[in-house]
Amino acid sequence: MKNSFWLFGSHHYVITDPHNTDLEYDQVEKRSKPGVKTPPHIHGGYTELVYVIEGQMTVHTKKGSITLYNGQYFFIPKGMPHSLEATQKQGITRTLQTFAPAGFGLLLTQFGTDSPENIPPVESIDMELFEKLSGEIGDITLGPPGGSL
Repeated sequence: MKNSFWLFGSHHYVITDPHNTDLEYDQVEKRSKPGVKTPPHIHGGYTELVYVIEGQMTVHTKKGSITLYNGQYFFIPKGMPHSLEATQKQGITRTLQTFAPAGFGLLLTQFGTDSPENIPPVESIDMELFEKLSGEIGDITLGPPGGSL
């Protein structure tokens, strides 16, 4: 299984092959430069746990925003609109994200740009295809990358 992908300006390393966990969960290490923000979205088929290894990640929800630092985590239940933003001033933010049951890791293997961590590709995101594939795992995109809830 290929496990190194770029998506929306962040490098993702799929740690667990979802098929080796009987699709019960998948884990992804994400590395983001300052200012990188996911599109606002909802996971309809799985939960997400975001654990900050290094740096600073802000989770934006309809109830407000919370900034996480090294060693802190945030649980995102199914159905919660959210986006994630690397808000440190410099350096890379590293997070460990666990999705249960497996979901996002599968999407990365289908849609992410296969490229080594140290060689960021020039991404041209086909949002129509992304929304189709993410819809197959129950995700709903609520706006463009970097958009607000």
